Amino acid sequence: MSETETSRAGSPGLFWALGALVVLVLAGCSFVLLGNPRYMPPAIQRLAMKMGNPNIRMAPPDGWSVLCGEWNTWVPALQREGPRWLKTEGLLTPDDPLRPMLEEFLAHAAELRPESIVPEAVEEKSLYVLGRTPPPAVMEALQLSAPMERVHAADRFLLGLRVQLETWQGWKRMHALLALTQRRDFTRVAAALRPRLPPLSETPGYRADARRTIAMLNAVSRDEDGLGRLLGNWSEFSRFAAVMRTSPDPGLQAMPDRLIEGLADQPALAEFAGSLEAPLREMRKSGVVLPEPTPAAVPTIFPVPKGAPPSPSIRLLVPVR
Repeated sequence: MSETETSRAGSPGLFWALGALVVLVLAGCSFVLLGNPRYMPPAIQRLAMKMGNPNIRMAPPDGWSVLCGEWNTWVPALQREGPRWLKTEGLLTPDDPLRPMLEEFLAHAAELRPESIVPEAVEEKSLYVLGRTPPPAVMEALQLSAPMERVHAADRFLLGLRVQLETWQGWKRMHALLALTQRRDFTRVAAALRPRLPPLSETPGYRADARRTIAMLNAVSRDEDGLGRLLGNWSEFSRFAAVMRTSPDPGLQAMPDRLIEGLADQPALAEFAGSLEAPLREMRKSGVVLPEPTPAAVPTIFPVPKGAPPSPSIRLLVPVR
């Protein structure tokens, strides 16, 4: 076969190869122009933004607006007051789920700030503006998957922290005490205690309010009107009562109810807290040993990028895919 004939015979293969290449280029261009940016690598996401992909959001993502809103309302107050809570003896016990979460937050609060996650946001000083109408450079950064993963991780962590504040075990114990005072017609104690507690989540019309809850927990930590002393004494009484009621000894089983029957209404919370000390002394002399509290699990914040060694200051929150 001559050289000319060989060239002609090979031309159909070359034609199909070139055709396939054109199809691939067109498909790639279509993906960049019209595809979902969620499935694009970061470099392709930037190209899609420059080429005007209509799927690139022009409004800030909801998670970003939520994060800016959290930092514009209750989070700074928690960052300011949290260290004192941790130092207040008996306020946050080792088995309290709020304690490790608060410790983790205080250790890494700077990493949760919007301008730490998206450095382009540092120029805008108003968190309200940053959450509603971020500058173009911030909007461009928010179209990328990497920073948005950190935004969502920060949102999840702060949501969990807010839930722990609202459902703090101290509130549950104080609400149990409030129910007891109401059953016993301790009207003065109940009237003084009721406004110092956030509503239970099952209360009709309940609405979470982190700022209100932080202010109320501050009052407990400062022992305003004897609140801190009341919580400490009632918590210890409740722990003894829980152990005694499971005892095979009938005398120990009956002791908590007998001691409760001996309580009386008092004109103030501090005086009612003081009236619990005599029953506590009797419980301590009973020989009952309270179990050591099991430390609550330490929460985690940001995911570690796939293939990267974990940082000593950042742990996994979501599984790496």
